[in-house]
Amino acid sequence: MRWVCHAISAGDEPPPDALDLDLRNHSVVVVAIVRWLISAGVFRRRRDGRGLSRLQRVLLAVLVRGKVPALGPGDVVVSKMNRPVVISALLGQLFRVTNVHLGTSKRIPDRFIAVKIASPAFPAVSADIRLDVAPGPFRDALEPPAIADASPVWSLMLGGTATGFDYRLRDWSALVDWLRQINAALGVRWLVTSSPRTPPEALAAFRELERTAPEVVLEAVWYGPRTENPTTRFLARSAVAVVTEDSASMVSDAVNAGLPVLTFGPRRRAPNPLVDGLLEHHAALPTVARFSPDSLPDANAVAHHLARLRPPSQCWSTSFRDQWERLFADG
Repeated sequence: MRWVCHAISAGDEPPPDALDLDLRNHSVVVVAIVRWLISAGVFRRRRDGRGLSRLQRVLLAVLVRGKVPALGPGDVVVSKMNRPVVISALLGQLFRVTNVHLGTSKRIPDRFIAVKIASPAFPAVSADIRLDVAPGPFRDALEPPAIADASPVWSLMLGGTATGFDYRLRDWSALVDWLRQINAALGVRWLVTSSPRTPPEALAAFRELERTAPEVVLEAVWYGPRTENPTTRFLARSAVAVVTEDSASMVSDAVNAGLPVLTFGPRRRAPNPLVDGLLEHHAALPTVARFSPDSLPDANAVAHHLARLRPPSQCWSTSFRDQWERLFADG
């Protein structure tokens, strides 16, 4: 089985051997036209089994910018968000492949989607597969730490300002001070990484910490077009993950690593449906403990919170595969 992924977010990783079609940038007009063509039957598979008609092939080439895929019955098309689901439905009709969509589709009727997936970050009233986290890297488990550290090592994954999350300099300053306090009390050394959303004032504060306190920051990788994504490597080396609350993907990656997770939100908050459901779900399990700049715990409170957390024993992909196999075993 081969996975055909499109509309994946920056930082997402397609499954091994995936054909990646990046179709995120189509305009609303193009998507509306494709919806109408699908409903009109223009993209139905030819009954004579002779493959795509010339018109179908030309339209498809325009939509995928010349990257016409050669798909067969064993392939699976994966999409999330609203515009890509239209292309997913198109490929499903043209090639009679199984298409999978994460979340609720507002642009295509359910009959055009073979398998619907829901998670706390991508809820759906009707779903064939339900996951506890937003899907991330396709793996069953992280490898054991490759490096045995003398001191405890924790990861800090920095996001930044996003819808509903208004981080200010004093929030970042509180987090920097807390890293120093946990280092002094517990000997924790930090692996720090940033994201495209991390604002300059936050980067400056944490870079200064890296420069002046090497006993606190073991390693830092700052986001840039030519830098590696150290998330998997850092999490594999860590005993605990601390994550800013603005990113469902970062929170999910930390939970998927099987680590106790502490999340950090700003003082100024507004609703964010994508992230709020995920955070509330995992706080109730509990697989995460949530904090703000005014409630960051001291060393004794940290130990209490870590003792009560229950990290998952399996990565999301294990649960996905189990449900997938049961779904198709049942026909």
